[in-house]
Amino acid sequence: MALVGLDVGGSLTKVLVRANEPNDDTLYDNSALVQFVIKYTAAGARVPAGWHAQKSPEYHLLQFPTAELEETVGQITLAADAQSDAANLPALPVAATGGGALKYKHLLESKLRVAITFVHELAALSAGWRHLHADKDALPALVTNVGTGVSLIRIDKHEFERVTGSGLGGATFWALCRRLTKYERFSDILDGLVLGNPGNVDTLVGDIYGAEASKEIGMPADLVAGFLGKLAEDSKDADVAAALLRLMASNLGQIAVFQARSLGLKRVWFVGGFVQHSVVQKAVEQAVSFWAQGTIETRFGGQETALGALGALLAR
Repeated sequence: MALVGLDVGGSLTKVLVRANEPNDDTLYDNSALVQFVIKYTAAGARVPAGWHAQKSPEYHLLQFPTAELEETVGQITLAADAQSDAANLPALPVAATGGGALKYKHLLESKLRVAITFVHELAALSAGWRHLHADKDALPALVTNVGTGVSLIRIDKHEFERVTGSGLGGATFWALCRRLTKYERFSDILDGLVLGNPGNVDTLVGDIYGAEASKEIGMPADLVAGFLGKLAEDSKDADVAAALLRLMASNLGQIAVFQARSLGLKRVWFVGGFVQHSVVQKAVEQAVSFWAQGTIETRFGGQETALGALGALLAR
């Protein structure tokens, strides 16, 4: 029987279908939701802009902007109407996490013929993390989950604890970029980040003391004295985006390093959709290096944007 885990976050929705195993019951294999995900994760399938599809031997993952959830539900409903047998199936059990799983529960259950069981977001993320790192020396771990906001979770073999968090997350970065630049898509921002120079927007120590005087006081001339301190009407979009990323990364690095030190850990992991891009990872790594002075290792979770969906599925 195909099993489904769902994570409806503030920015992204992740649907994870675990493929059939030998001798599994195939009752729900023709469910409209299951068939929709498998279709878009098939080899060579073309997915809409902003979507991400991935297939492994066991799992099918479909990821799309939560802003498109209702539209996507409509597409799945149309597909179900074309399947004569789908309407006769019992409600598909779906283990769901994320705030949107509660917000859109009625919509999902009424339109998709699913029965949702809610799993606490941090419990799901922790379960997914343990599953992926069961055979590795990764516990205890300090996991910084960067999505709409930020949560730092200490995960042990049998328990977890949210130790702190921040409201300065991916949603803040995206909103400020939309307001302060002309970028309309996140992919455009990523392109701009490669070209941008944050030093043209941030006030640096060298701007205040001058290059030579900075040496005399023992502070690098390119050290940030005030984020966005030189922001002006004619600032280039790429420079503004780069400065905003440096601001966000500095905050992430600072709280992660301070928590790692307080917990006696020498490594901090970063996961979530916001930190899946190399330019963002580089900024975060530089921030951790600055605050930790080389005493704490930075690690990124690869394709672990679906940790919540995976953990929910496992907890079902």
